Amino acid sequence: MVKPGISIEQQRLAERLKRLRSMRGWNQLIAAQHCGMKGASYSDIEACNKRIDLDKLVTLAKVFDVTVGFLVEGTLEGVPAETRNKMEQSIEWLK
Repeated sequence: MVKPGISIEQQRLAERLKRLRSMRGWNQLIAAQHCGMKGASYSDIEACNKRIDLDKLVTLAKVFDVTVGFLVEGTLEGVPAETRNKMEQSIEWLK
């Protein structure tokens, strides 16, 4: 569902983060802790209530073992094979 006033890219980023987090069995607070963020800040990113800067985007990519390109555009190039395999086996990516 497209949220008014929020770019489709931001919404897709949020959806990818949700799926990556869920794939690991983490709640938002645990994901935030891994990223060195407050829970509310991480939650706001997934809810498209907050834009993130490049440094946080890089941190998220490292924590979830993906590339910035994957988070922003969904590009699998450069995503480690182990992470891709986990994604293929995860029900989160079948939705």
